[in-house]
Amino acid sequence: MSNNSISTIEAQPRKLAGSEAGQASGSQHHISNDDIETRESEERQKLIDGKLPIISMSLPEWLASLNLDPGALKETIPQPQIRKVPFKYRKDKDFEKYYQPRVFAIGPIHHGHPQFEYAENVKHKLAAGFIRYTGLDSKDVYDMIMRNLEVFKICYAVDVIKSYSNDELARMFLVDGCSILLFIYDVVNGGKLLTELRIREVQVAFIQRDIFLFENQLPYKLLRHLMSLISREANHLLDLLRTNLVTNFNHRRPSYVFFPYTFRNVRELIASGVELKPTGQICLDISFDNHLFMGTLKLPSLAVNDSTAPKLLNLIAYEMSPDFLNDLEVTSYVCFLDSLIDHPEDVQELRKAGILRNYLGSDEEVAAQFNIIGRDLVLNLDVYGHVTDAIEKHCSRKAIIFMAQAYHVYFGMPRTFIAFVCAFFIAFVCAFVGLFLTAAQTYFSWNSKKQ
Repeated sequence: MSNNSISTIEAQPRKLAGSEAGQASGSQHHISNDDIETRESEERQKLIDGKLPIISMSLPEWLASLNLDPGALKETIPQPQIRKVPFKYRKDKDFEKYYQPRVFAIGPIHHGHPQFEYAENVKHKLAAGFIRYTGLDSKDVYDMIMRNLEVFKICYAVDVIKSYSNDELARMFLVDGCSILLFIYDVVNGGKLLTELRIREVQVAFIQRDIFLFENQLPYKLLRHLMSLISREANHLLDLLRTNLVTNFNHRRPSYVFFPYTFRNVRELIASGVELKPTGQICLDISFDNHLFMGTLKLPSLAVNDSTAPKLLNLIAYEMSPDFLNDLEVTSYVCFLDSLIDHPEDVQELRKAGILRNYLGSDEEVAAQFNIIGRDLVLNLDVYGHVTDAIEKHCSRKAIIFMAQAYHVYFGMPRTFIAFVCAFFIAFVCAFVGLFLTAAQTYFSWNSKKQ
């Protein structure tokens, strides 16, 4: 939203208040019915367009808003804005650290904090390297940002940029945008420049984590202008990460009422004859197939390390943003994983199946982390409804469960299976030998009587 638009919105209530005051003091200024209808029409259109905040409306505007057809009110924000993490998640002490940058403050929300002073110098060097390697002129880059500044500003919630001047924002966008692009380029190509700048590997890991924090984002339009290399316009890097996760993921919406689910952990599923397999993809597609009395649950592979919790929590916070209309795919995926993982043994089974790769530490830590992340989340039942419904149907059939449990008990372990095969083979040989000896004895007895 431009400065002119903001000033117009702020001025409108004062104009109305002024005209009301004039009438109250006995002003002879006459307002015709046509003027009143025109003004009400303008007020109504502003509300429909989302340009008139309810909290700042004058009384006539507020009353006019109540006469609107509810269907006329619509979302007009073209894209979800970069804003602070919703308070519900920020207030949780267990999650707070996952939303705070450790090394790099990117964008206006954490800019200028004393703890990031050293990082500001590093970013300045990276930005200078970007300008040098691309052959650009810093003045040209600055001018380009200033020309498009209003486009970049509407990508942010008003409260996070209102304290910055246009010059401060342009400088920030130039340094942060150029430094991020050079950082990504150098990491992909071996990290030679980062080594020259004496940025250690542990700091590189923290920076990689920081650039995907919800409050640490730049408009992707800014990066597009800087690198002119894009196939699909995203909103920011976190949005790009989410897009990669949900691409080719078409959840099926069932046309019937769901089973009353009892979410089962991995060990319960295995005991019910469910085999776990990795899909071999990074998208969040999950499926369940039945084969006789066995079932197969396929899940995407996931590497669990120090960056897993921050990424998942910031993706969840992004999906929960009030201006982002989405199907909560990542949130529902985390809820599904949380339902599978209750104990360290569940993590162990997922590791054995090749679905989880644990770089975090013990299985207890992984189980505890998912139990914490999945706390108080609201999932979208439509996302994995077809999977949970198929699992519930499978687990509710007692005959199948009995056969599956028998199979699991007698054939679940390799040694048990080998022992069974050996026993079966010995029994078969003994039976065959016994039958042969009985037949031979009968034959010779019959022959001796005949003679």
